[in-house]
Amino acid sequence: MLGKSYRADQDFQQAEPILKRDLQIYESLPLWFPRRQSPAYYDRLMHECFRGGLKAPNIVQEAVDQATMLSLVSCRLGVAFVSDATRWRCPAGVVLLPVSDLNLGLPFARIWRRDNGAPLLAKFVRDVQILPEVRALKTSQSV
Repeated sequence: MLGKSYRADQDFQQAEPILKRDLQIYESLPLWFPRRQSPAYYDRLMHECFRGGLKAPNIVQEAVDQATMLSLVSCRLGVAFVSDATRWRCPAGVVLLPVSDLNLGLPFARIWRRDNGAPLLAKFVRDVQILPEVRALKTSQSV
C-alpha cells in the first residue's frame, strides 16, 4: 500500500482514505523520487496516477528517500507518496492518508550464498517460503 503524506494543518478536514481520482488536486504540489532510483517502480506509480486523473504532475522537488520526503512535507513544501511503513517515523504534524485504490506491490527477492549453512538463514528461507504471497507467486509461475 502507498499513502500520501501531508501536513495536518493543510486543507484536510479528516484523515480518510482517498481514491486515485482525488489525486488530480495535487498536480502542482508533488514531491517525488528520482526516476533513476527505480525506473520500473517510478513508471508504474506514474501510470497509476495518470489512470486516476493526475495527468501531468508538476514535480516541485525530488527526494532520494522517504525520510527526506517526510521532512519536506513537514516544512509545507508539498505532498508525497510514501510507503505505509513510514507510519512509524512520521514527523510531528505529518499525516499519512491512504490511497485506497492504489495498490502497487514492491517486489523483493531473497538471495543468499549456497554454501551458507547457517541455521538462522535456513529458518528464514523456510519462513519466507510459507508466506501466502510467496506460495501464490510460486503457484502462478508453475502454471
